[in-house]
Amino acid sequence: MEAALDVWSDDEFCNTSLATLSKHLGMTKPALYRYFKNKEDLLDSMAGYVQELETAWIGTLIEKLNSISEERRLHCFIEWFAMGLKKGYRYAQFDSFNTLRCNTMTRKQRFAQAEGLKEAVGTSLDTLNLVMMYCFFFWGWHEMLHIQQERSDREKIDLVLDLVQHGLGTGNFMVPSAQKDHEVQAQVDRLKRTIQEEPVIMAVTGVVQEKGFSGITLEKIAESAGMSKSTLYNYFENKDQMLTKSLNTIVKQYIELHRALLSEKDSFEEKLLTHLELQSSFFPKKPQAFIVMKQFVGKGVISKLDRPVYQPGFLTFMDEGIKADKLKPCFSAIEYQVIFSFFIFLERVIFESGEYGSQARELPDWLELLTHGTQESERKETSRSK
Repeated sequence: MEAALDVWSDDEFCNTSLATLSKHLGMTKPALYRYFKNKEDLLDSMAGYVQELETAWIGTLIEKLNSISEERRLHCFIEWFAMGLKKGYRYAQFDSFNTLRCNTMTRKQRFAQAEGLKEAVGTSLDTLNLVMMYCFFFWGWHEMLHIQQERSDREKIDLVLDLVQHGLGTGNFMVPSAQKDHEVQAQVDRLKRTIQEEPVIMAVTGVVQEKGFSGITLEKIAESAGMSKSTLYNYFENKDQMLTKSLNTIVKQYIELHRALLSEKDSFEEKLLTHLELQSSFFPKKPQAFIVMKQFVGKGVISKLDRPVYQPGFLTFMDEGIKADKLKPCFSAIEYQVIFSFFIFLERVIFESGEYGSQARELPDWLELLTHGTQESERKETSRSK
């Protein structure tokens, strides 16, 4: 399994296969088939292996936490959890990848682990979730590692504790009302219909659903789109270019909608909530789609995508919010975008799964927790109970 994780770490899902693993191990592919039936069987075995390591690690954390005084537990948990991520970086990367494909039983096991940690730390699930989210941001997310190297581990640990308890926002940040912005959803729905009506995008979707990405070819796309292969070659030279251009078309329309919707809002807080609502609306209802994408998309394609966060003007409102003393100046606009994206991932993938009960909540409520922190949330909860 360690060898499989080595192969996976090189290019994640795209090139992980029985063939690459057999070459890495110096054995024949038929010999490897004695252990694994196919690629999915290999990934399932890797997932089981990493899950066993994670379970043992969390069990050790709980024992250590129960051996110290209660007032030290939250700070020590942040430190130990962070250092565990740092030491087991590739396990954390595979685990985040596997979260999208794991079954209900695995998720329930993780929820049980979270319950055990919550009791050991002596805190709420809100606090626990925020700690793990910020720790992954600082020590586990590959796109942030080069930025986070400028901070020492001690600085990051202290910052996590402050952000969890007091939030990302300043005293000037006023959470918008919980009223649903139906205009945002209406425009999102219109854009989705426009995208779905694009013949090539419809063809790609249909072929992927029927054949999977491993069996996709330009011939099959052309047939599904009702055009000749030569006509399709007028638009795309190969599969990578087809996917890149198709996705960039969607990104361009998304950015235009984003600009239009935010221009209608007056305050930074309203713009931020609209930004989150838009991002949440476009997040796949079945996040396993990300796994399918990784099977097909290599790093060469990813590097050619016009990712919204790097387009001029997309995060201007976030910079303005920092300058207006709405958000703490400890992060750049791109860092804030990553943090809020993690939150959307938690909200759409984990808490809306129906397995975590009271963790599901409206976007403004989550925004209040992120910007004001758990101390303010607990204070309001205590006031309501009185």
